Amino acid sequence: ATADQSSLIGFLETEMTALRQELQAHSKRDHGAYTEKEKALSKETKDWSKIQADNLDKLRADVQKDQLSLRTEMLAEVERIIDAKLGEAQIKPIAAKQGAAQQ
Repeated sequence: ATADQSSLIGFLETEMTALRQELQAHSKRDHGAYTEKEKALSKETKDWSKIQADNLDKLRADVQKDQLSLRTEMLAEVERIIDAKLGEAQIKPIAAKQGAAQQ
């Protein structure tokens, strides 16, 4: 190899080394960026999961409250009906006694 060729080979080896180092730096930076995005996405997923769980818990509580409210209303209505029937049952004998007394 001539001096020019040796010089050219040396230059190319230096350039190749510089390119390898640059490529490694880019790979590390890209990997770091990817890792950060992955962490952010994982956190976002966990946040959404918690939000959904909280919403589900709230929905369950609302349904239970509505069911309790409905049961309370139904019980009150049954009590009103029973009171009304008892009232009618008490009025009939009184009316019958009053009718007998008037005769």
